[in-house]
Amino acid sequence: MMIATRRLCTFGALFLSLTISSIAASAQTPAVETAADKFFAHFDLAVSAFGEITPNTSGLNYLPQEVVLSPSTTVGALFELRYTRSPHIGVTLNYGFSRYTNNYTFTDVAKTPSGALQYSFGVQAQAAEYSLGYVGHFGEFMGIHPFVGAGGGVMAFRPTPGGGSGIHVGESRGLAYYAIGAEAPLLGDNFGIRIQFRQQFFGAPDFNQNYLANGARSSTIQPTAGFFLRF
Repeated sequence: MMIATRRLCTFGALFLSLTISSIAASAQTPAVETAADKFFAHFDLAVSAFGEITPNTSGLNYLPQEVVLSPSTTVGALFELRYTRSPHIGVTLNYGFSRYTNNYTFTDVAKTPSGALQYSFGVQAQAAEYSLGYVGHFGEFMGIHPFVGAGGGVMAFRPTPGGGSGIHVGESRGLAYYAIGAEAPLLGDNFGIRIQFRQQFFGAPDFNQNYLANGARSSTIQPTAGFFLRF
């Protein structure tokens, strides 16, 4: 959690510096717009924080045992580079990271309910999202610009050195996501606030350990809020 916080502070400071520079530049006498200016005017960069809630999943491993995966609730950071090709359609490149514990509970299903053997342990891991998607804008309503987005990519899991329960092998899972949100300018058109609801879908992590694999699909719920800077 401390590493994630330091990363968020570092990127936040960089984002604030870019914002101040952009506002200062916009206050100067406008120069002749070049082809490069027109090109980069289609881009914006957003930095957001999110809460992450992941429902439990369950299934049988190869032993067979019932494996229930209960990820802890956490917070993380999301960075988006968006290119709006037209007033309504664009693409976005996303990078997000968080850190949480995957808690595994095992039940020997061959036992009777009264004599079932049950035990559990947790694997703390860093989770990183690398994704690309489309975004659609729907004009303006009372100064607010709603949008929807969807895409796919990879979710990479890496056990932490001190909390990985002796597991050192990371893994990547295919990822799909959708987003529903809105944004509004705060200081002119170049800086504003962005709020969205995101949900991700991917295979439950097992860190390439057969006894952790329950064969289930997992998902996350991410309420997200942050700021965007338009170039």
